[in-house]
This record gives sequence, structure tokens and C-alpha cells, in this order.
Amino acid sequence: MGEWKSKWIINNEGWNSELTYKDDQQITGIIGDSYIQTIYFDPKNHVYNLFKNQVPSREYYAFGIQGASFSQYLNILKYASEKYQMDSVFIFLDNNDIEESIFNMVRMPRNMQLKIKDDIVTEVPAKYHEKIYRNLLKEMAGFRYFLMNFSFRLDFGAAKENKKKEISDGEVIEKMKRQAVKYIVNKIKSCKVKHITFVLDANREDIYRGGTESHSKFWKYFPHIEDSENVLVIDLHPFLKEVYAENKVQFEISDENNHWNLETNKMIVKYVSAKAGMR
Repeated sequence: MGEWKSKWIINNEGWNSELTYKDDQQITGIIGDSYIQTIYFDPKNHVYNLFKNQVPSREYYAFGIQGASFSQYLNILKYASEKYQMDSVFIFLDNNDIEESIFNMVRMPRNMQLKIKDDIVTEVPAKYHEKIYRNLLKEMAGFRYFLMNFSFRLDFGAAKENKKKEISDGEVIEKMKRQAVKYIVNKIKSCKVKHITFVLDANREDIYRGGTESHSKFWKYFPHIEDSENVLVIDLHPFLKEVYAENKVQFEISDENNHWNLETNKMIVKYVSAKAGMR
């Protein structure tokens, strides 16, 4: 596996950020998994600072957790939109974010998931037990990082080994994915956030092999939820496909690490900022 060096600064609320998160200023939230946690780069190149470089007048708080799923992004937004004065949010989807939201398909004990039976969707709470002594330990930056990332990674690894039985019926899988996305999006829209932007990662394998896909694999689940007043969906696939056709440079950190490299991060943030109009 490739190696990298970067600084981690765990802030007052346990997030990988050199910013002190305050609840008395208006912010734009950025929610996602390790792509948003951005442990591979120094703070000046964290995604929230890249957004800040585009629009210096706004404050950006990143809420990224390694291994989180789309359903867990909802959980994060519920918390963050209540705690902070968040008037807008970017939610980034990549890899298996939808599948890992569905309890029927894979168990992710540190994530809130959705159990789907027929047309009924119910939330399965994350299995997290707060201990009294943790409130004291949270004052220590090292423990905040452990709590946020390392312990989560251990559970994530165990969850990956304990998948439920495979579902072979493709129509059933597609129906559950659509139900999950519809449920999560409706819950997100009910949060106290004025502007919501979903950012869908490209199907990079298709791009590299010169495939014919014109949209992200997530796109088919999202067009119906977009509206000009409150919700915007940004599909990165056409954009990255055009970029790759021009320069033939892949977007990952390395062959072993499929996270976006720094130049790709900068390019995506600039593109997303322009498309969103920083509403």
C-alpha cells in the first residue's frame, strides 16, 4: 500500500480540522466519508479550505467520517444542522454509499441504517454506547481522533466481514436502493437547511476504459428530487469524463488508494462551487 505524510488536527468537536467549531456563526456544511475527512492532506488542503479559497466570505465546516454511508450522512446532518447555524450543505456520495445504507444488504453497526420490508422503511440506530468517562477523555485531542476514526474503522472492518446473505434478485436490489434514497432525501429536506447540494462521484472505471456511461451510477436515483429553490444535484461524471479525455491523467492518489488526489480535489471543489453558485 502507498504511504503518505500529512498533519491531523482534531478540533474541539472531534473532527479532523484546525478550525474551532462555533455555534454562533452561519456556516456551510460539507458531509461525507473519508473523502471529506481528508486525512491524506495537510490542513491547508483540506476540502473545507479548498471551498474557502473559492469563496472567502463564507465559513465551511467539514463533517467527514471514514466508512460512513448515505444514511449516516443523514444522521450527521440531523446533528450538525441543530448544533450549528447551517444555512447550506454539500453532501458527497461515492463508492457504495447507497448499498451500505441498507441493513438488508450489509450490516454497518457504527452507521444508522435502513431496514426495508415491502414498502416500509425503518431506521436501525447506530450501535454506539457513550460512557461517562468519555466526556472527560474527549477533552484530549488524541482520544477525540481515536473515538472518531480508529474505533470506527475497527467496527467498519468487522461489518464488512459480516454481510448478510447475498440478494440475487436485481429488481429487489434496485427497488430497495430507490426506496432508501427517497427516504433519506426526504428526511434531509426536512432538516433546517436552506440549500442542499448532492455531489455524485463519477464512475471512474467506466471513464478509464473509454466506456459509454454518460452519468454517475448514482444519477438514476436522484433527478426526481432536484428543485431550483432548495435542492441541487451535481453529477461529476460528465465533467471528469471530459477532463480525462483531454489529459488522460487518472484522479486517484495511487493505484492502492482510490481517494481523489490533491489536484482532483481542487478541480472538483472549483467545479462544484461554480455549479452551485455558492447559493
